[in-house]
Amino acid sequence: MTSSKCSHPGDVIMPPVGMATPSALPSERRSDFRNQLHFMQLFRRNGLSYWFLLNQTSADVSENQPHEVEMTFLGVAQTLNCCLQPADSSQPPIMSSQKPPDVNAISVEDGTGNQKAPKKSRKDKKNEKKVENLKRELEITDHSLSIEELERKYSVNIKEGLSTASAEEILARDGLNRLTPPKGTPEIVKFLLLMAGGFSIVFWIASALCFLAYGLQVAQDPAVSKDNLWLAIILIGVVVLTALFAYYQEAKSTNIMAGFKNMVPQQAVILRDGKRVEIIAEKLVVGDIVFIKGGDKIPADLRLLDCQGCKVDNSSLTGESEAQPRGVDCTHENPLETKNLGFYSTTCLEGAACGMVINTGDRTVIGRIASLASQVGNQKTPIALEIEHFVQIISFLAVFVGVIFFIISLAMGYSPLNSVIFCIGIVVAYVPEGLLCTVTVCLSLTAVRMAKKNCLVKNLEAVETLGSTSVICSDKTGTLTQNRMTVAHMWFDKFIHNADTSEDCTGKAPFPLLNNTSWN
Repeated sequence: MTSSKCSHPGDVIMPPVGMATPSALPSERRSDFRNQLHFMQLFRRNGLSYWFLLNQTSADVSENQPHEVEMTFLGVAQTLNCCLQPADSSQPPIMSSQKPPDVNAISVEDGTGNQKAPKKSRKDKKNEKKVENLKRELEITDHSLSIEELERKYSVNIKEGLSTASAEEILARDGLNRLTPPKGTPEIVKFLLLMAGGFSIVFWIASALCFLAYGLQVAQDPAVSKDNLWLAIILIGVVVLTALFAYYQEAKSTNIMAGFKNMVPQQAVILRDGKRVEIIAEKLVVGDIVFIKGGDKIPADLRLLDCQGCKVDNSSLTGESEAQPRGVDCTHENPLETKNLGFYSTTCLEGAACGMVINTGDRTVIGRIASLASQVGNQKTPIALEIEHFVQIISFLAVFVGVIFFIISLAMGYSPLNSVIFCIGIVVAYVPEGLLCTVTVCLSLTAVRMAKKNCLVKNLEAVETLGSTSVICSDKTGTLTQNRMTVAHMWFDKFIHNADTSEDCTGKAPFPLLNNTSWN
């Protein structure tokens, strides 16, 4: 019998008698088991499939191997008609809503013998929803339609274009042809977050303790020194001035970005009421006939009707920098691969073309990508995590040492009031008053240096994030890179040797730790 170990928290799952193993399969099907059965659906309930991944490679599955298969919990997903198809289309899908051949569906049982499914947390459900949205395929079929079918679908004559009345009606229904901007944060909220975020919270607590110590001293002796009062005011002033400085830097970057939006709006040449007219691209509607030429930015998703040596730059959408030829024939079922579609935000490099608008605004391909990207939560930057960790250490040490000295002062015969004041002084002394200003000034100076190199920093913490980056994994071939293949390492005689990839050809390899690494 084959046992299956699950890496998901829980007991080892034992399959029932009769579950197929590699040795139990016929010889003609044993290769299918090795080459295709990488995923296994262990059980399904209420439309949810629970999938596990076989950790053993195909070479490990044989009659001579112990019949024990390691499985890794993949998660819970909605039952799909098909997910992954094998190379041979005649074979069943690797993952499907039905269980694989000769594999019985089994369920998890508790100690009482009752079946129960693993509970999913709210975070898991949210992640599953995001994954489902990311897997959502483009519902575009216009590239496979004929011109007559397009005319019937959008109720337009390609020789006359839309009428003004029809265009106004569609514009009122669909809205302007622009991407919905993300929800902005009010300026006062931004300033308050700068005053209360990060290391500033320690300064606020320290100033509150100083006010408390001064109040206790005044209650005991009205003629007491005002050192604690002035220290509290200074701490508050440091927080406010630092927040103002950081807010000014971010507001300046925000204003520059906003200035780009106030530039001359993009124009589009369309066919309206049988005449060529030029309108603002934001007023394009579905069904409009648009004319583009070399150098124009495609104003919406277009089904191309006529092309004359047209090539487009899809790097803003796919990351591919090579010019892509366009045509009027459907060349691929995938809308992103066919040549008779032009996408919003891409650029016509050369030639000329005429196309019909099939999607505008958030319904375009780039609009859907932007809406999905906006759903991804922002992670804390490395410097924010380091500051948070540092605050925790400082807070723990300050409270711990303060309590110790409070106990010592009581043991030495001081009054409880004086002991509390002494404890507060110890806690406040642990606060590094100059750290907040130092971090903000250093990040601001770096942002100024980057601005001189035409690099705009919208968030000061992003400076440190970029500085701590060691490897960038990106598909922007030719846009972020030079689009030139370069030898970085070579393997010779079972050793890895570094090539000179330094910018100034100094011979210093970027990865010295890999030098002469043996692959024995």
